[in-house]
Formats: sequence, C-alpha cells, structure tokens
Amino acid sequence: MVIYTSAALALYCSHCGKIHTHNICRFSLNACNQTELRCSCGHMQAKISPARKDQFFLTIYCELCRKNHVLCVNFTHSGASELRKLYCANNNLELGFVGKRQLIEQTLERHRYAVNRALPDQSGTDNENSQVLLDVLNRVHDIAESGGVRCNCGSAAIRAEVLASCIELRCQTCGASVALAARNDMDLARLDEVKNIELSLSCHSRQTY
Repeated sequence: MVIYTSAALALYCSHCGKIHTHNICRFSLNACNQTELRCSCGHMQAKISPARKDQFFLTIYCELCRKNHVLCVNFTHSGASELRKLYCANNNLELGFVGKRQLIEQTLERHRYAVNRALPDQSGTDNENSQVLLDVLNRVHDIAESGGVRCNCGSAAIRAEVLASCIELRCQTCGASVALAARNDMDLARLDEVKNIELSLSCHSRQTY
C-alpha cells in the first residue's frame, strides 16, 4: 500500500493572472487548522485545511461566481499518471489542477510555449495577456448572469477553460464549443459589444469570437 504524503497544487491567481504552484505536505497540514496559499505576487489564492484520511479541503474564490468554493482534494492524486483539474461546480470554470509536480511543470511549460508562439516579439506580453484573460472571464460572467450564454442543444452544462490566448466554452452535453479570443485589448473591446454567446455544432466546427 502506497501512502502519499505530499501533493502539488497549481492555482490561477485572480490578481496577477499567473499560475502559482504550491507544495502541500500532509503532515504539516495535520499540525494546523488552516493554511493560506499565496501567489508570488502576494495575493491570497486559497486556504487549505485537513480532512479525513488522505484528503484536504481547499477553499478557493471563484471569479465567475463571486464567492468561495470548498473542494475536497485527495493526496492520492499526486500518484496519478494524469493531472486532476479543479473546476467551479456552478460554471465549470477551471480553477487549477493537482497532481505530480513534474506533470504540473510540464503543463505550465506547454502553456508558456503556446503564449510565446502566439506573441513572440511583444515585451510584457505575459502580464498583459494574463490581465486580458481575467477581464474576458469577468465579461463572460456578466453575459452569463444576464442569460446570454447558451447552447443550441438546450443544455445549461457549459464549462469554461482558460487557455493560452483564449477562453473556451464547451457544452458538456453535445460537445459544441466556442473560443473567445483574449490576446489583447482589441479582443476585449470586441467582446464588450457581444450580448449573447451561442454554442452550436453546426458544420461540426468550432466558432471563434
């Protein structure tokens, strides 16, 4: 029987837009009631507290819901061959992921590579792109609150995923998706004119705003 004593936890920062990785030690966690997880920018990303056996509670703020979510995370995910993504239960927004440190570093490297390929010659791109991603998320939240996000199949189960240069919305029922560009202020301004976001499987192709 393998007992996992630590886990790597990567979380999106709602303040600077970057992804920060935390090492969670099972024994250190059991010695305290609650621990704050802070990004390298100083912003508090989440709080963790011990749970039963191989688990811990993660309390994290969701930008779309504007409230805290409490997730139960298992230390055994650190031994899995794939990362476990953490989502907002209400809007299916990706909040981060947990798993092996090596897998997380490989995933982050792929994200950085994608951003550098998309915008290779612009200084300050990483910070600016991260802020645009957050602003686009906030705009999607506003549209969703007014009932403007929907799928042609009628399902309300729509998941949002943060990618290198866009926000992808995907229907969990029929698989229809739409990519909302989030590369610069022009993309944000274009989205400000959008009142409704409709997912469709027409022509079996992914739409892009």
